[in-house]
Amino acid sequence: MSIKNLGKAAVPRYAALKVSGIVVSMFSIYMLTLMLFVYILEIDLTIVSNEFLIANTLAYVVCVAVGMLICWRSVFTFNEIGFCHPVNTKRGLYFWTIAAVHVVYLLILWTGVGPVNDLAPSFLVITIVFTVVVGFGEEILFRGLVFRYLLKFGIFKAILFSSLLFGLVHIVGGITDVNNIFGTLLQIFNAFLFGLAAASLVAVTKSIWPVIIWHIVMNLLSMVFDFSFATTGGWAFVIANVVFNSAFALWLLPQIKSLYPKAAMDTP
Repeated sequence: MSIKNLGKAAVPRYAALKVSGIVVSMFSIYMLTLMLFVYILEIDLTIVSNEFLIANTLAYVVCVAVGMLICWRSVFTFNEIGFCHPVNTKRGLYFWTIAAVHVVYLLILWTGVGPVNDLAPSFLVITIVFTVVVGFGEEILFRGLVFRYLLKFGIFKAILFSSLLFGLVHIVGGITDVNNIFGTLLQIFNAFLFGLAAASLVAVTKSIWPVIIWHIVMNLLSMVFDFSFATTGGWAFVIANVVFNSAFALWLLPQIKSLYPKAAMDTP
């Protein structure tokens, strides 16, 4: 299977079960590894500290290692999973333009928020490492393996269901960060919308590199600045992401239809 001809990819039978197994396995590995380090280091999960980020980073490193092993042992090559140079670069110019506008817009909203109080060099370095590992790991899994497996059901179903899975696994935020039902649901919804936009971008560019970079940058910016739902900046951040990701996914829809004309008939 060529990365340039995705359509309805010929993947193994029972793809949904295989994908579910991969997601559950890696999620379980992440949680077990995280809890192990939390127990050893006696970390307070309600506080974003250096120890908290280190434990999360180590847990994600384990997941990335497992993810790369799964990639290596899967029926797909690394190129087919998305580790390749983006195609349709002329069409993709809009991505960099819109993404730049998105970042500038968020930065304007953040002027009244400011960086976190404990933005020490050590915290910044750990945060950078953490966001790189998380962005790389999550994109390998959801826009790489999961997305590629789900192509068995067509391009639009692959985009939708990979995004749903990506949103649902963010329930972990209710355990390690948000600590309330409303915040957890909002995080799941926001992650789902990001998944739609990111998977749509992969469908157009046939590469996961652009979404890896995008994911890392947005995670880094969201962690460096001090956000809270008790502040205007916090709500502005959430609203900006919801609006941008929704608009971006809709913007990419006609591009996908033109690239996958046979799949257009499967569009809901």
